[in-house]
Amino acid sequence: MKGLNIGAGPNFNIKDWEKLDYTGNSYGDNGYIPDINFDLNKIEPIPRPDNSYNYIYCSHVFEHLLDESVNNILYESNRLLKKDGIIRITCPDYDKLLYMYLNNIKINWDYGSKWNEQWSNFDCFLYNTFSFCHRRRENINEDKDYINEDKDYINEDKDYINEDFFNKLLKEKGKKYTYNYCYEICKKYKLKYPDKFSGSHINWWNEEKITEYLQKNNFNDIKLYIQNESNSKDLIGNGFNNTLPHFSLYIEAKKL
Repeated sequence: MKGLNIGAGPNFNIKDWEKLDYTGNSYGDNGYIPDINFDLNKIEPIPRPDNSYNYIYCSHVFEHLLDESVNNILYESNRLLKKDGIIRITCPDYDKLLYMYLNNIKINWDYGSKWNEQWSNFDCFLYNTFSFCHRRRENINEDKDYINEDKDYINEDKDYINEDFFNKLLKEKGKKYTYNYCYEICKKYKLKYPDKFSGSHINWWNEEKITEYLQKNNFNDIKLYIQNESNSKDLIGNGFNNTLPHFSLYIEAKKL
């Protein structure tokens, strides 16, 4: 088997590739049956033998998962790849998104229309990065057990983050601290609702963080690419790199 697509979705159909997805969450309501039905939230081996694939591709998955789950995917990917096998990861680049927000560059389509609202760029930024921190999180506003000391800036009944508080954190604590602050709020909800809100974006990734996780899972030759460039022709073209390219990161690494 040439490749494994982790989080492939039903429309990915390329010869000699297997699709890994989980049908027990909100993405599994369409009758789609993947080659490997695997819950990426769990820290378990992927049910395939060592050295099974030449390539692993994972597109817009990491932002839905906790750090420990991503680490397991990378550990398993290294085990499953043949020598000199390549992993290609694409996901939202949170540094690009932050730049777009701070420079008032339009981030995405108008999510606010769902609620008959015209959203600010901050609304679009937060919904695309840390969904559980957004004021328009669906169906979980009844949860009031999270206590936060910054009551002047966070609604203590809903614990969403508003723009003033986000910018205050960014200015006083820096980018990484702010990302992790939002991640910790999202982590609480991810643990409470692991499947129900599987489409929510909860975790931040940029070149620095992904490189760190790749290195500690014994990958090398780590390189950043643009949308339709790759170390291999098998990782570009139809079926690859199509999701939200205007704020995505594309990175590849080889198995040691």
